[in-house]
Amino acid sequence: MAQGVYGITLDKVSFILLPSYVAAAFVGVNGGRIVNKFGSYKALLIGIFCAVVSSVFTACMADKGIILLGLGALLYAASFGFYILHF
Repeated sequence: MAQGVYGITLDKVSFILLPSYVAAAFVGVNGGRIVNKFGSYKALLIGIFCAVVSSVFTACMADKGIILLGLGALLYAASFGFYILHF
C-alpha cells in the first residue's frame, strides 16, 4: 500500500516495516513474562484487541500519512506475538 498509494520505493517500505518486526520479536521473546503477569486468557484477549484496534486504525488513517500506516503495522505485528504464545 505504501508503494502504490504514496509512491515510496520498496527499500523505504522495508525501513517503515522494520519497527513492526522488532516489536513482534520483542513481544515474542517476552511472551512468557506476559502470560505469567496477565494469564493466558487475558493475554489472548489483549492480542485480539490489539489486532482489531490496529486494523480499524489503519483503515481510518491510511490516507493521512505514511507514519500512521507504519504505526498501524507495528501494532498489528506485535498483536500476533500474543497469539503465538498459546500454541
